[in-house]
Amino acid sequence: MVVLAPALVAQGKPKFASGSPEQQQALAQAMHENSYTLSLQDGKLSGPGMDFLAQRTEKAQFVLFGEEHFVKEFPEFLTALFTYLHAQHGFNYLALESDPVSAEAASRPPLRGNLEAIGRYAARYPNAFTFPSDQELAMFAAVGRMSSGRTDPVWGLDQSFGVLHALDRLQALPGFRPTAKFSELRAQGAKLDLTRPDEDRPDFMEKVKTSDLEELRRAMNPPAGSEAAFILDNLISSSEIYGDYESGRYYDNGFVREEQMKHLFLREYRAAQARGERTPKVLVKMGHWHVFRGSGPSYLQTLGNFVTEFATANGMEAYSLGVYLRGPWRDVVQQKGLEPIALATDAGAWTIIDFRPLRARVATGEFGKLDPTLLANIYGFDAALVLGGATAGTDALLHPPAASK
Repeated sequence: MVVLAPALVAQGKPKFASGSPEQQQALAQAMHENSYTLSLQDGKLSGPGMDFLAQRTEKAQFVLFGEEHFVKEFPEFLTALFTYLHAQHGFNYLALESDPVSAEAASRPPLRGNLEAIGRYAARYPNAFTFPSDQELAMFAAVGRMSSGRTDPVWGLDQSFGVLHALDRLQALPGFRPTAKFSELRAQGAKLDLTRPDEDRPDFMEKVKTSDLEELRRAMNPPAGSEAAFILDNLISSSEIYGDYESGRYYDNGFVREEQMKHLFLREYRAAQARGERTPKVLVKMGHWHVFRGSGPSYLQTLGNFVTEFATANGMEAYSLGVYLRGPWRDVVQQKGLEPIALATDAGAWTIIDFRPLRARVATGEFGKLDPTLLANIYGFDAALVLGGATAGTDALLHPPAASK
């Protein structure tokens, strides 16, 4: 257990130097006083932290997590939390930072609920899922088995990371007619989209020309509102998002991407409503920048902000948590401005820190001027989930033995 020094000032409003050890210690003490430990065993969360989460999510329509990517323990945590939220509060949907075409495939037979089948799909299309760790794919399967919702249980809310799986889905749709442009792009995908990208090799989506995808859409001329039209429109918008980033138009990249996430969320939400669900309940898993409420580091109106206001408009609530890691693999102590989170927690334990009681004290200047990153996190999330002993996710399913492919 972390042992913190006593509060430096018993009363009054100390003016700590921004970023000083004294300020960090005072903040850590305040966080520690509002902390709750929890643990996971046999697929079930327990401890004061779970009691805290159960209370805080009781009236929530949406529970949001701003995550660190490729973490082994986080999908395992989320699977256990989804199990609880589904059983106790009727949560049936998981929305995440991933491709919508592959999310739909994971939501329907023969993949739905079947980890082996999902693994084969991921091995065949290694860029179909944005973060294809074994734990992430196991989470997809578990949600598929549990959900009693009336539409797809897994919602992909991001641009496409790969192309080949989408082209093959197009090819499998009734009435598909091959075109020269389709054959050309399919052949390119067979060469460039069958391995994960690295620093020396960009992914196919970064290389494919938006004009080629637009030509394919014109040639196929899919009916408005059809699955084929959605797949082609999503590939084109994904290519444009990548193009903005590669061209240094970072604001345009972020803005278009964030708006697309909102539209994809509403598409899935309306589909559930169309099947008779008045207020579908959703667990949302995205990178930190997409979940911040208010003005986060991107200065964009985020999906998280939109979803929170949406819950309010529905007469319900949203609850959001930022995820932070402790341990030798990654540690929040190395993130400038967020050091107090590390000082307040045990590197080997899982901890919830309730940020809400800190806000009034921060606003009155009790701790002096805070680092902007820490401010964004304290105001942008309701709480922190600190995963002590965090490790990298594994990818055995993505690389099966050659004989089993």
